Amino acid sequence: MSTPTIGRFVTMRAQPGKGGELADVLSKVASVLEAAPGCQMYVICQDKGDVDVVRVVEMWADQESVNAALAAVTPEREFTVEDVLNKLAGRPEVVEFTPLSGPGLPS
Repeated sequence: MSTPTIGRFVTMRAQPGKGGELADVLSKVASVLEAAPGCQMYVICQDKGDVDVVRVVEMWADQESVNAALAAVTPEREFTVEDVLNKLAGRPEVVEFTPLSGPGLPS
């Protein structure tokens, strides 16, 4: 596995009381991405202090892998992009980064 070139921290705030539902839908997304070429990490995290805040840590081999994975999220799945958007209280915050080194990082 090659070192990822794209990393993202995505922070999403669910509508009040919907954090668990948002995390569940994102877990379904993660199960699809598990087999996606180039997806090296897609971890769903829920804040301990605010369960309506859900974060995703992503690492990808390249932009082409990201684009292909987005195309794989189709209405034939158990979820749609709208399933995620309908649970949000606002726009997600996306921070992109370049993975450099450390334990757990594919080499």
